[in-house]
Amino acid sequence: HDPQGIDGIFGPNTRTAIQAWQKTAGLEESGYLTTAQIARLADEAKARTEELETAARERERNQQRQALRQEESYWSETGGRGSEAGLRTYLKRYPNGKYAANARLVLSQLEETRRRRASGGDRVDWERATATDTITAYQRYLSDRPAGAFVNEARGRIAELQGVPTDDDAS
Repeated sequence: HDPQGIDGIFGPNTRTAIQAWQKTAGLEESGYLTTAQIARLADEAKARTEELETAARERERNQQRQALRQEESYWSETGGRGSEAGLRTYLKRYPNGKYAANARLVLSQLEETRRRRASGGDRVDWERATATDTITAYQRYLSDRPAGAFVNEARGRIAELQGVPTDDDAS
């Protein structure tokens, strides 16, 4: 019941709103509240607050379910396919996501395989770049090893450090 604004003063609009509530509640329509009616209003307010909190929790659960569905869909479009680029794309959007640990594990396995296959000098240069983990270090690696085993990783890391979206981000 609308008192036509709240100013802290019980004026004619407040009295009309009280009368409307009293009528709805099947009470005498005096426009003045008794102690019992104040207690009843407090109980109604508490019940309404609980209803609103329950609705808010349900909305939150629905939003979480929707977010999880979106993440799962994104995973199947990117990281779930197992490509290095897809895994990195997934991790860029969901660094703490449901599949993040799995994506990091697969990436580390890919890198370990690449390390084993890389020539000694290539491996040393790559480890130097990753130890420094700067744009300059990765650019130096690319300059020294344009056909190196870690070229794609170096380019991806440069993009991450620069905050530049990759082609995979456009999807």
